Amino acid sequence: MTRWRAGLLVAVVVVLVGGCAAGTDDELAPPPTRTVTATPSQSLAPAPASVPVGEGDVSPTDVVWTEGSVLHVGRRQVDLSPIDVEALVVVDGGVFALTGGELWFTDLRRVRGTAQTAVTGLRTTADARYLEVVDTRSGQPAAQAYDAETGKAIRQDVDTVPPAERRQGPGRYHVRTGGGPARVVDADSGRQVRLAGLPSVFEVGMWTGETEFYGVGRSGTDRRMVSCDVVAHRCTPVVAVTGAEPLVFPTGR
Repeated sequence: MTRWRAGLLVAVVVVLVGGCAAGTDDELAPPPTRTVTATPSQSLAPAPASVPVGEGDVSPTDVVWTEGSVLHVGRRQVDLSPIDVEALVVVDGGVFALTGGELWFTDLRRVRGTAQTAVTGLRTTADARYLEVVDTRSGQPAAQAYDAETGKAIRQDVDTVPPAERRQGPGRYHVRTGGGPARVVDADSGRQVRLAGLPSVFEVGMWTGETEFYGVGRSGTDRRMVSCDVVAHRCTPVVAVTGAEPLVFPTGR
């Protein structure tokens, strides 16, 4: 009787130990591996935190335009090859140029990329202190403003000048080029303001202030860049335009 009970006790202990061992194995065994498919983010990299700036000998009051890849600042020329400029704005110390949706900066000594792509719009504030860049990388137009002195991105909206204003005039004086020879009109009085040296055939390039502007005058096949001052009542030739490429004037001020 004693031997049977002892045998039974051993059997029970073996079963219990076996059960505990099995339970311990289940708990320690690694869980089944799950395959997780990562979905690429649809968001794009944010606009650059800064853009290049410089201290080149150029300002928004200068006579500036481009012909293809050649940048003109008054009588000076800077070759920006291989960039074929489609649009540009002038700030103190440099020029931002757009080509193929990519924005570049030059201080007239070298050209640097800004990392801004898919750009569709480029403007500055009236004093050219702030630059606004519009891009469509997200599929919708999105604007980012930069301080043109420091190059740093800023969060607040800036009051930029519409491109049409650069041709019509920002103040009381407007240039009229249709229906006869070019003329300057005082919008307050409606009277014409005579400017000595204003070409009869004239295309406004840019207003550089309330009373100053420049553009290209034509006489037959000759073209000449001309700078005008309404207060002084005169226009002064700057340089002959000899290239065959279309002229591109600043769009931002």
